[in-house]
Amino acid sequence: MYNQFMDKQQLETTLANFLKAWEDKDIDAVVNLLPDEFEYYESPLDEPLTSKEEVIKLWQPVPKTEANIALDFETVSIGKDYGLFRITGTYSETDVEKKYLIDRIFLLAIDDEGKMKKFMQWRESKEE
Repeated sequence: MYNQFMDKQQLETTLANFLKAWEDKDIDAVVNLLPDEFEYYESPLDEPLTSKEEVIKLWQPVPKTEANIALDFETVSIGKDYGLFRITGTYSETDVEKKYLIDRIFLLAIDDEGKMKKFMQWRESKEE
């Protein structure tokens, strides 16, 4: 039996585009990375978002509350059905002088067009 893994380069390109959209606070770019059918978990304990309207609503505060977003990633593992990535970076709150460190794990699965059919994150942030 042939065990095919997800395409590492395509996964990393999709993730890089997602992180750039976050840094640019570009909600349309985030939504454009989603196919018609997807599961988007803001937290693994929550029910997944499954409509683009839900994702837009989730992301609407970002342009107003986050500034100076700088992100990077490290590929942890690529499997048959998904890739795991460690996301690190910083951001500031726009209305107060607080800077936060980000350390997260993203699980990402993409379709043949590089769209995120499954996104799940485990997140940690703390004030710097």
